[in-house]
Amino acid sequence: MVLPWKAVTPTNRLIRCDWGCSSTWPHPVAKRRRRRVLSGYWDAGYTHWSGLDTESVTLTPVFTLSFPGNGGVTPFIEGGIGAAVFTETNLDDRRDLGSKFQFEDRIGAGMRFTSGAELGLRYYHYSNAGIKQPNQGINKAAVYYRHPSDGRQEASPDASWPVAAWYCSRYR
Repeated sequence: MVLPWKAVTPTNRLIRCDWGCSSTWPHPVAKRRRRRVLSGYWDAGYTHWSGLDTESVTLTPVFTLSFPGNGGVTPFIEGGIGAAVFTETNLDDRRDLGSKFQFEDRIGAGMRFTSGAELGLRYYHYSNAGIKQPNQGINKAAVYYRHPSDGRQEASPDASWPVAAWYCSRYR
């Protein structure tokens, strides 16, 4: 059954904690103009799903691939698979997640600015991977803006800083 996309209140991602996973390829000496950077961070968040009378708490390791940018803008793509716990399994009397534990799969793309701010688009899928039936899952798309909240002006994907983020999301 395909359900229409519905609005959801802003998603609050409460914590961003980077870890020291970074590599560049191809070797910077070989091709300085086409350097890409692979990095990662942990994303922990809380979501209130408006209209579904449920909340979720998530923890996801996210890998980010940044590309050479121009004019202070660095484009990137990202992806991750993590865990989520929902407060309810029967959503909106039409969708049954089967269990409170869900896997969170995400992909996204965006731009990082020299100020350290980011603007991006993400797609999320939540499912229990068949651990318990039924397993109807739920999807969410989000446009977000994230800004470093400690005033530092770092655009490095390896920067470890707390952030404030605003999400405009829709679920299906």
